[in-house]
Amino acid sequence: MSNQMQFRSSGRPLALLGALLCLSLTGGTALAQAKPEGEKPKAQPAETKPAGPAEKEAPKPDKSYRLQPGDEISVTVSPQKEYNGEGVILPDGTLSLKKVGEIKAAGMTRQQLAAHIQKILNEDLVDPEVTVGITKLVVPERPEPPKPLKVTVVGAVVKPGAIEVDRGTLLAKAIDLAGGTKDDADLKEILILHADKTKTIVDLSSQELLQDPRHNFVLEEGDAIRVAAVPPVEKKFVRISGAVAKPARYELPKEGLLLDELIERAGKMPITADPRHLELRRKGEPVQILDLEALTKKGTTVQLQVDDLVHIPEFANTVLLVGAIQNPGLLPLPKEGTTIREFFRSPVAASALDPQRVELRSVQIQREGQEAIQVDLMEALKKEDSKHNVELKSGDVVFMKGKMQKDSLGGALRVIPYIGVLSSLFGLF
Repeated sequence: MSNQMQFRSSGRPLALLGALLCLSLTGGTALAQAKPEGEKPKAQPAETKPAGPAEKEAPKPDKSYRLQPGDEISVTVSPQKEYNGEGVILPDGTLSLKKVGEIKAAGMTRQQLAAHIQKILNEDLVDPEVTVGITKLVVPERPEPPKPLKVTVVGAVVKPGAIEVDRGTLLAKAIDLAGGTKDDADLKEILILHADKTKTIVDLSSQELLQDPRHNFVLEEGDAIRVAAVPPVEKKFVRISGAVAKPARYELPKEGLLLDELIERAGKMPITADPRHLELRRKGEPVQILDLEALTKKGTTVQLQVDDLVHIPEFANTVLLVGAIQNPGLLPLPKEGTTIREFFRSPVAASALDPQRVELRSVQIQREGQEAIQVDLMEALKKEDSKHNVELKSGDVVFMKGKMQKDSLGGALRVIPYIGVLSSLFGLF
């Protein structure tokens, strides 16, 4: 029996059984449970291979590190140095050591591998102390990130040109990366030319289609996307002039435009407008004179055409006299700057001065864009310099309130035949 080792077949003296040493476990060492009397085990440092000039210093693994193929291992058995060895964990995870054989090592920690080797050696040795070291770690290669795809987006997008996108990018995302579409983009027919010269036409005009992988599909290297622009639509117009609040040119919508709709768009007519003699000028045709009152009573109107011109004539220098009088209607002003006193003393309006029917101290003048003016007509007729002797202007509505009933301006206006029929087209309503 050698003083270096004892074989189990030789048996153990009883004295040795009482000499068991209690040793703590440290690092990757499995400590022996008993040694021959008089011997002091000496821990042998793990042998390491010096790093070559091209090799980097191996990183120091922590205790939880699990061995993997490619790691170089050193095994130290104490005190039986002839069991020391080195090896490389093979791709299949196995490690081959002299006097130990081939064992599975990948996936174990150093402590687990030391304990496993000790268990194997215990078949021949008496509680050997096994230490596992790592002389070279496999540094896993980091996979290169996938290269981005190169695609092209042209047409009705904000930033046309070549762009790079990640693999797996959808068509709509690539269009967004190109700045998004312009207002005139035609999303119903987007063309994609592929690197293999094939083409695909898709529709991304709705949220539902954006969720459809047949339309919003994953792009491939070299795809060229063309977003076409909707052909510009030539705008069509009609014009209105004369006695309306906003004479101008107005766009003719696709669904068409009626004469009364045009008048409403133009801000309606003032009270001085003559709706019975509208002029319709149409290309290639003689001027038509339209009676808007008659058309409205019949329930008919005029469908306007491209470049039509509607002109509404106006009664010049007139005021509208309404209320509790015999003959309400438009009356001419004798001259510019005529005062209310001069107007009612003239032959055209004198008949309205009936103190039995009209409340002369409460005459109301309605002027477009202003609040109603209250006039004491009796005072104005007596004194030329009275504050109630206001100057009338063309388009004024003079409302003569009745004594016997509570008249309203709106009701009085509707008494005028053409105004009542066309009340929705006059600006005072």
